[in-house]
Amino acid sequence: MLFNRIFHNCSLKLFSITLAIALSIYVAYFSSNPVRYTIELPLRVTGLQQGLVVNIDASKIPDTIKLDIRGPYRAITNAQKNRNFAIIDLTDAAEGTYNPPVIPPELDDLTVIDHNPKSINVTVESRAEKTLNIEVERRGNVREEFEISNEDVNPSTVTVTGPLSVVERITRCIIDPRIQDMADQDVQDIVVKFYDAEDRPVLTDSLIVNPEVVRYIIRVIPTGSLRVLKVSPRIVGEVQDGFRLGTSNPYPLYVTVPADIVPEGVYYVRTSEIDISELNQTKVFRDLNINYPFE
Repeated sequence: MLFNRIFHNCSLKLFSITLAIALSIYVAYFSSNPVRYTIELPLRVTGLQQGLVVNIDASKIPDTIKLDIRGPYRAITNAQKNRNFAIIDLTDAAEGTYNPPVIPPELDDLTVIDHNPKSINVTVESRAEKTLNIEVERRGNVREEFEISNEDVNPSTVTVTGPLSVVERITRCIIDPRIQDMADQDVQDIVVKFYDAEDRPVLTDSLIVNPEVVRYIIRVIPTGSLRVLKVSPRIVGEVQDGFRLGTSNPYPLYVTVPADIVPEGVYYVRTSEIDISELNQTKVFRDLNINYPFE
C-alpha cells in the first residue's frame, strides 16, 4: 500500500521535481551571475542658472541614452524599473554653445562599460518672454445668407517663454478655425501657431506656451439683421509730464448689435471713462463697459 502511494503518478512527480530543480538553478545562477546588457535611460539637463534656457531646436538633445552595462540580471531588471536617469550638468554654463559630457548614473551592483552618446552640443541662451494678441484667420465661409454676429477668443492673448533668439523671431500668433457652411453657433478648442515677420512658422519645441490651446466661439445669424459698430475708447485726463499718449487699441475693436435698434448715422459706441491721469507707462484697462447711444 505504501509502495503504491509513493510511486503513484511517478512520471508527474518526477517532472515536478525536475522543474523545481531547473527553476532553482535559474534563480541561483542567472539572476546572480553577471551578464552584459544594453538599457536605455532618460536624459535630463541640470544646474542651469536662473535667466538662462536651453535652445532645444539648436541643441537636439535626445530623450534617452543607451548604457552598455554588466552585472547580475536581477540588478539589471531593477535598474530598468527604478527611476534612474543620466544628466548633462550645466552649472557653470553661460550664454553660448557647449559640448558637455553625458554623466550616467551610479547603478547598484552594475558596472557601466560604455554609454552613447558621450557628449552633446548644447546651446544656452537668455530667457525671454513675450505676450501676443491672438489673431483669427478663418478657414472657409459661413453659409450663404448668414453673417457672423459675434466671435470670441478666450483668452485673447498668449505668453511665450524661451530662448531669446526664438522669442524675438515671433511677430504673430494665430488660430485658424474652420467655419465652412456654418449656420449656427460653434465652439472650438484650437492650438495656437506662431509666425515670424516673413510669415514663416516658428517651431515651439524650445518654447513654453501659456496657454497652448484657446477656446474660439463663433455665432452666425441671418444676413441683414445686424449692424457692426466700432468701439471708441473714452479717454480722460493727461499723462505725466514728459510723456505722450501712444496708441490705444480696444479689444474687441467692433461690436455687433441688432440693426433694427441702431439709429441712422450711428457708427460707433463709446467705452466707459478711461482715466490716464499721471500715467507714465503702458497699462491695460479691463472690464470696461460699452455705452450705447440708444435704448
